[in-house]
Amino acid sequence: PVKKVGIFTFHRALNYGAVLQAYALQQTLLKLPVEAEIIDYWCPWIEKQYRSLLGTGTKKDRVKHLLKVAQSRIIGRKFSGFSERRLVLSKRYFRSRKDLTKIESMYDFFVVGSDQVWNSFLTDSDETYLLNFVSDNQKKVSYAASFGLSKLPEPWKSRCQALLKSFSALSVRERQGADIIHDLTGREARVHIDPVMLLSAEEWKRIAAPIPDENYILVYLMGRSRTIIQFIKDLAKQTGCGVILFGSGLRRPVRAKYIRTGCPEEFLGYLAKARYVVTNSFHGTAFSILFHKDFFVEMLPEPSKANSRLEQILTLFGLSGRLIRSGICNDLQRKPDYDAVNKILKKEREKSIHYLKNALGLPI
Repeated sequence: PVKKVGIFTFHRALNYGAVLQAYALQQTLLKLPVEAEIIDYWCPWIEKQYRSLLGTGTKKDRVKHLLKVAQSRIIGRKFSGFSERRLVLSKRYFRSRKDLTKIESMYDFFVVGSDQVWNSFLTDSDETYLLNFVSDNQKKVSYAASFGLSKLPEPWKSRCQALLKSFSALSVRERQGADIIHDLTGREARVHIDPVMLLSAEEWKRIAAPIPDENYILVYLMGRSRTIIQFIKDLAKQTGCGVILFGSGLRRPVRAKYIRTGCPEEFLGYLAKARYVVTNSFHGTAFSILFHKDFFVEMLPEPSKANSRLEQILTLFGLSGRLIRSGICNDLQRKPDYDAVNKILKKEREKSIHYLKNALGLPI
């Protein structure tokens, strides 16, 4: 009989990278082949963050807040639509450990990952993502899970220690995650690529929204620095390209077409068709590499916790020259060597598939 796998991840986050990595991990598992469902778990803390409360402050602040709420509701509907179209979810949703104890016998394995599922600040130290409700340790597997931190706070550290020891197979997305697990448990965790990179550019393009061919720079930012805004303006001037800024927010720092409430398929479509990409996002970088884009990356201002994963993905693929430093990129006139990138990516994919098959007891 085909093995049945339950996935725990951030599939309900209103974040393009989060929902697309959930889709990619599920699609990868389905091809192994196993029956793979995303457990429709609603982390109480994450849900609380997305519930909008009426803003306080000046009338201007309240108007801004209401505009953001309206924007969030549109995005929320579009992300729900993506889930309905693209994800295979469990038949019911769960909000507590008590709920989840009933499902252990329904699945042969549980896979946790990817994304920052072990970041206590994002989940309010929710041990569900450490499979605390599963009594059979053989069923516990992680894939490219991330702590999102270089050092764990107490008492999360001690809570992680006991639960991580119980996993039958451990895989993380960053080297620093493997170091944390080794320090806590003495175990060697494998370091694997983010699930979005397990699918080919062709597979992603199949679900991407059709976008008219345009000569544009696609900008996708998690935060906006003065240097990156100036870089975008200079690049537009040098290349004669228009600018499309994809993402939420009300400010308009550059002359551009603003897409504030795009669905995940549109995000893929605009990235796939862009002539250039400027980003400071991990998943913006990952998709730029997959789509063979001429892209540029700026690190987020300190004390950002995302920079280690940006550094790692660029180093892995020999693309550190794509970094914008102090508003300048030394590789501005040089295109990335995607022949070399593809060789590395092939090896990394093989490594990941071998790990997953082995962890799930499938023929290798």
